[in-house]
Amino acid sequence: MPIRDPHDPTGQAILGFVGRRNPTKTDHDYAGPKYLNTRTTPVFTKGEALFGYAEARELLAAGALPVIVEGPMDALAITLGSNVAAAGIAPMGTALTINQIRLLRANIDMVNGRDRIAVATDSDPAGWKSAQKAFWHLTAADLDPTHLELPDGLDPAKLFETQGADAITDAIENASPLGDAMIDHLLRTAGHWTETDVRQKLIHQAARILASRGSEHWLDGFERLRRKLHFAPGILEHQTITESIDRDRNRTAYAQARIDDINAEERKKTTKSDPHSRRRADEKRLAAATTTPRPGPDVPPATRPCQWPCCGPRWWPTESPHPPLRFSGC
Repeated sequence: MPIRDPHDPTGQAILGFVGRRNPTKTDHDYAGPKYLNTRTTPVFTKGEALFGYAEARELLAAGALPVIVEGPMDALAITLGSNVAAAGIAPMGTALTINQIRLLRANIDMVNGRDRIAVATDSDPAGWKSAQKAFWHLTAADLDPTHLELPDGLDPAKLFETQGADAITDAIENASPLGDAMIDHLLRTAGHWTETDVRQKLIHQAARILASRGSEHWLDGFERLRRKLHFAPGILEHQTITESIDRDRNRTAYAQARIDDINAEERKKTTKSDPHSRRRADEKRLAAATTTPRPGPDVPPATRPCQWPCCGPRWWPTESPHPPLRFSGC
């Protein structure tokens, strides 16, 4: 399938291609990745293009809803299944980039239509993780994406194949704010609401989501969570304002920090579920604890490693006492 130049006004210039693996093959058949893009060339970098964007330029200009999906077949399913009321757009296996979001923003009314963009990822844990990352990237660009709720185990392509165009249309018509879906997921998975650490987690993470969506959604969000969790007045409001101030200092860095949190949580789950990963992590910690740094060729022989954790790898003369903490950089 051709990947067309999003900046070509004719929509005809081809930058590269993306291929779909034989659908009867799986990862265990050694048949290659599910999708394979043209490698990076002087004219093609996948983070600079969006599959389906050039073909949908006129649809988007006419008001079609851009729907971000994971793969090219999903993009085609959204466009065909919605009868061009929506346009499927795929970033081709990469996280959304600033340049890709800039392309999408050009077709969105930033005053009255910040929510005129949707995310429709696969209905599985990996797809949900991708949807959350898309939320942080898009809200950093002052967008407020909606979310297409798909039946369990289905992506847009499989939904179109098995249930037809009406199922795609229904999913688009019933789209809800992605931020609300993230808070609902948080409430389902955080733990028992009466536990102090769980309530602290809910306050901090819900405040981050609300702060990123914009102040026009705060009152509804506060009321909804207060009814469910019986928060004392002012707690969630104060945390949301604090997060909003922190976010406004550097929105890109704030979004990246939230994405780093998602990746760290995923690594933690992998380590817990894989005893081999856990053992390797323990071995690394043991090796780090028992390894004594050796002086390099430039270190005088009459030195010893500092035993204070504040100094890290620094070396001090054997006869000299450790300097006072106020001079050691602590």
